[in-house]
Amino acid sequence: MKKRLSFAMAMALAAATLAGCGGSGGSESSAAPQQDAGSPAAEAADSSTAQESAGQGSGTEVAADAFEIMVAYENNPGEAVDLACNHWKEELEKISGGKMTMTLYPSSQMGDKNEVIDMALSGDSIITIGNDSFYADLGVSDFNVTFAPYLIESWEDFDKIHESDWYAEQVSQLEGLGLHLVSNNWHYGVRHLMSAKPVNSIADLKGMKVRTPNSTAESSNFVAQGAVSTPMALSEVYTALQQGTIDAVENPLDVLQANAFYEVVKNLTLTGHTYINASWLYSEDLWNSLTEEQQGWFIQSGEAAAEYFNGIVEEAADKALEDMKAQGVTVQEFDRSGCADATKAFCELPEINGKWSDGLYEKITEILGR
Repeated sequence: MKKRLSFAMAMALAAATLAGCGGSGGSESSAAPQQDAGSPAAEAADSSTAQESAGQGSGTEVAADAFEIMVAYENNPGEAVDLACNHWKEELEKISGGKMTMTLYPSSQMGDKNEVIDMALSGDSIITIGNDSFYADLGVSDFNVTFAPYLIESWEDFDKIHESDWYAEQVSQLEGLGLHLVSNNWHYGVRHLMSAKPVNSIADLKGMKVRTPNSTAESSNFVAQGAVSTPMALSEVYTALQQGTIDAVENPLDVLQANAFYEVVKNLTLTGHTYINASWLYSEDLWNSLTEEQQGWFIQSGEAAAEYFNGIVEEAADKALEDMKAQGVTVQEFDRSGCADATKAFCELPEINGKWSDGLYEKITEILGR
C-alpha cells in the first residue's frame, strides 16, 4: 500500500510546483541567483559566516549511534535556508546531547522534491521544505486559500491561521498521506511587483503580462487581478523583460534585486500580494516511531531554526530595497482599495473554488477577524 501511495505522490509531484522553495517544479532554476518565490539571496550572510556555519555543528560530541535525519533542499550553500539548516543541526545536537544529528544535502543533492518525498514515504529518515501551495498540489486542496491575493496582510495573519482548528485539520489530512510537518512558520518571503510601467492600483494591472511561477495558485493570483498570467522559468525573465515579452515580474525583494531586474525595469510597487510561509516535511510513520523526548528535541530545535531564518529574511529584504533604490528604482504608491475584490475573484475561479470545501473563504476571513 505504501509503495502505491508513494508512487502516486511522486507522479502528482512531477506535475506540481513549489513556489517558495527554490523553484516551481522543473521549470524553475535552482542555481543562484535565480531563486524564486521567496528564496532569500546569499547576500543575507557574508561568505565567512557561511563557511563558519556550514558543517561545523554545535561542538557537541555526537554519539556513534545517534539518530540521523537527512535534510534535503534545493537552496545552495550560504543562502538563508542553508544557514538556518546548519543552525538547526547545531541546536538539535546540543539539546539532544549528541543523541540526534542532521546531515545536510543542499543544492538538490538528493534529487528533486518528488524524489525526496518518495524517499520519506518509503521509510527514509529525511526531511524537505514545502509550503501551502505545494501541499494543495499533493491533494489537500484547501491549503491553496493562503495564496489568494491580499488575503494575508501580515505574518500575524499567518499566525492566526496556523493556530486555528482549520489549519490543524489540513495538517491532519497531510498526515493521512503519510507526511508530518515537523517545523512550521518559516517566513519565506513577501511578494511584490516590478514593472516597465508604473503600477499604482490593481486597475493598472488589467491586460498586463506578469510573469508568475508555474503553479495553479500563483498563476490564478494574477488572473484574479485582471493581468495576463505568464508562467516561465525565472532564468528567462530578465531577457523577457528586456524584449518586452512580459511587462512585469513578481517576487520577494531580495529575489528581484539578486536577479538584477532593476537594470531593465525601474518601477517597484510594494503590493505584498502574497506572503509565503514554509515548513518541513517528515515521514508520519517515522515521526510516530520517535520517543516523546526525541519529538520534543526535533520540534524545539526546529523552532530555533525558524526564528533564526526569519531574521535573515527580514534583513535581506530591507537591504534589497535600499540597493534597488540606489540603482534608480522608483517605489510606486499603491492604492489598496481594489484588493478585497481581487481576493474574492480568486476565490471564485473554477480552478480554485471547484476544489475547495464549502464556505472555505468565509471560514478563513472569520479566523482573521474580518
